[in-house]
Amino acid sequence: MHKTVLLGEAIELLDLKPGMTVVDATLGAGGHSRLIMKKIGKQGTLAALDLDETTITEFEDKAD
Repeated sequence: MHKTVLLGEAIELLDLKPGMTVVDATLGAGGHSRLIMKKIGKQGTLAALDLDETTITEFEDKAD
């Protein structure tokens, strides 16, 4: 079980606004990315990267 760490602190420091473009270069289980997407809204863009293709596929499947 993956536990997202420093989620609140990271999101607060990013000072995200609707419509922003954000790169998450460590997608992992997607804990940070899910909250980033919520903060930037449908007007925003999230580019999430990970070396593990399975991780990316699992994240995409859960996003649908």
